[in-house]
Amino acid sequence: MIGGIDAGNFRLKMSCADSTGNPNLITNRLGEPFIRSVVYFAEDGSTIVGTEAENAALANPERAVFDWKQSMGTDTVLYQDGKNKICKAKDILAHLFREAKKTIEAKTGEVCEEVIVTDPANYNDLQKKETLDAASEAGLKVLLLLHEPTAAALGNEFHKRKNSRALVFDLGGGTFDVSIVQNKGNLCEVIATNGEQKLGGKDFNNCLSELIQEQFEAKHNYRPNPKDHPVFCQDLAQRVEQL
Repeated sequence: MIGGIDAGNFRLKMSCADSTGNPNLITNRLGEPFIRSVVYFAEDGSTIVGTEAENAALANPERAVFDWKQSMGTDTVLYQDGKNKICKAKDILAHLFREAKKTIEAKTGEVCEEVIVTDPANYNDLQKKETLDAASEAGLKVLLLLHEPTAAALGNEFHKRKNSRALVFDLGGGTFDVSIVQNKGNLCEVIATNGEQKLGGKDFNNCLSELIQEQFEAKHNYRPNPKDHPVFCQDLAQRVEQL
């Protein structure tokens, strides 16, 4: 069985084809049609992934990693434990892939060892390699890295429009791509792309959080900070995401 994984900075979505070949979204054990892209590192050395990790982070936000995608292909350390074990973006993605594999297998009752994974159209070779390595660490073989704008075009049945071109805006949780997708016969490809790898939904969330904190400070003459008030700031971040 071949699974499909859209590895987003905010949510990771999974699918598999039904008996007629049409894709179906896979829900996790909480009934959510996604895995929240959060990894929480517990004190006993174990990890929690998804919505439960997000909830655990309310009490100990320093043990959780929320944003990873903009750091792919870099040496940025996103988490470090007391034993100097470090985790970079590739390691976070590997944890997410493991959870995705487990979820797909639990939902379908089949073993999933091969997947198709989406990635930003402007990923460089190192970022693509780290995506493949993360999947391999999770026990998954990536048959195809599919550009996210191509996947978006196919999802909107662009492949049924013969000899056509489309401009696709792909604004995700961590990256923003603008691509021209061309369809010729059975071939759908990205023929031009550009974008900003440091712009996504999280950046809009940060701007909203900053505005709310400014208004709070103006009213109460006091501004909570993440170091002294981690629970307050984490709760604010989650509420902004839900706006």
